[in-house]
Amino acid sequence: MIEILNWKRHFENDASLKVQKANWFPCPNRMDSVKFVRVLRESNGLEIFGFWILLCELASRPACPNRDGGNRGRISDSIEDIAVMFNIEIKKAVSILTFLSKIGWIRMDTDVIPEGKGMNEGKGMEGNRINTFAPTCDKPAPSKPPKIEFDFEVSEFRNITNKHLELWKEAYPACNLNRQLNAAAAWLTANPKKKKKNYQAFITNWLSRAQQRGGG
Repeated sequence: MIEILNWKRHFENDASLKVQKANWFPCPNRMDSVKFVRVLRESNGLEIFGFWILLCELASRPACPNRDGGNRGRISDSIEDIAVMFNIEIKKAVSILTFLSKIGWIRMDTDVIPEGKGMNEGKGMEGNRINTFAPTCDKPAPSKPPKIEFDFEVSEFRNITNKHLELWKEAYPACNLNRQLNAAAAWLTANPKKKKKNYQAFITNWLSRAQQRGGG
């Protein structure tokens, strides 16, 4: 069982409680809550939020007798079935559900987790209820910044970052970086046959020589 926490408070109103079998549900539209911000700060934040909305749609389907909300907000489907309905890998579904549990949007029984797809079980376990877990949403490995290149058509270096500039400024304090980079670009433009495999190393050597000559 997966339960959307505080369902009636956030996702029901007088109109929805009158509907026995709903094909819509009220949804908050605030985008300034701490938990919403935490979701979007994840590398796959939009994917997590899209999964969350689909989960809420699924939770809104049960009948609502006696205006008490009934079983709305609870999902009895297995994670395998949810993954098929949402067209997502089971491992990724488990990862997103883990994160949603961590931030307090859902609670679920441990027996809904497919065998071999377990989550980090630590603090937060109460009986067979999962209340909190360390986030395990898949994150891509940090990507390397693009290599510095030189565009001979416009006589400009490409992909120089602030981090590069800060490093060079500290390593070669006597050098005027703008002046030296323009001088290096002018030299490369005048010598198009002397293309470099590593322009970052070329700039470093250029600045090193300039520093030895007194900068400028």
